[in-house]
Amino acid sequence: MIKNKVTVFMLFLFLLGCFVNVPAGLAEEQLEEQGESHEQFCHDCFKKYHQAFQEHLDFYYELLAEKYAPKDVARWNELRNERGMLMKQMAEAQKRGVKWKKPELDEKLKEQHVTLQQQFQEAVKMRDTKKLETVLPQLLDHYKDRNNRMKEWLEKNKG
Repeated sequence: MIKNKVTVFMLFLFLLGCFVNVPAGLAEEQLEEQGESHEQFCHDCFKKYHQAFQEHLDFYYELLAEKYAPKDVARWNELRNERGMLMKQMAEAQKRGVKWKKPELDEKLKEQHVTLQQQFQEAVKMRDTKKLETVLPQLLDHYKDRNNRMKEWLEKNKG
């Protein structure tokens, strides 16, 4: 059942990518008439695509958690909801003029991130149940750490 859901989900992502592109017939003049630059239009389109992709990716992680880490599904949903709230707060801060600068991560954290992503990718690729059961909780801890870094940024940039 889950395999069918994942297959349908991946097909949906492919189709979404086909239909969320910039309309080819929208000429520069049409954009100017609407008071919008081509760059702004492309930025808005990319932003919508990224948001849609993130929603689908979140669902994919949730399906994996349901199958391979069922005791962590509530935790995953909590972290995902928290991230959404933090992202909104960051967007509001940026609208107030606060510049977001990607934080420098120490080498140990970078190495942990790369290793975890490689383990996850390999487990998914090999359909290794045992590895997925091990790596998914680690991914959740990683997402919690990322949320905490976002909270720190927001705390530093209150205003």
